[in-house]
Amino acid sequence: MVIIENITARVQLEEQLQISEKMASVGLLAAGVAHEVNTPLTGISSFTQMLLDGADPNDPRTDVLQKIERQTFRAAKIVNGLLNLSRPGSPDHPVRLTSMQS
Repeated sequence: MVIIENITARVQLEEQLQISEKMASVGLLAAGVAHEVNTPLTGISSFTQMLLDGADPNDPRTDVLQKIERQTFRAAKIVNGLLNLSRPGSPDHPVRLTSMQS
């Protein structure tokens, strides 16, 4: 007697699990990178603000400081995007939880 079992659903669930595990790893990596980059960005931003607060608007160095400030803000937005990627959230679509039968 031969028993044939359709394992398509099980294989799909296993593939989804592998993808989920990879995404979790990517999220952890993104969080680590974001944290490491955010620390020096905070210092750069703070020191730039301090220098701008006492800067003469006619001093050509003020323009350079403003460029540093803009680029630091841009980098911070990228870092925040990485942090948002790494945070767990609700899925964009409904997820059906099924039990796997052995």
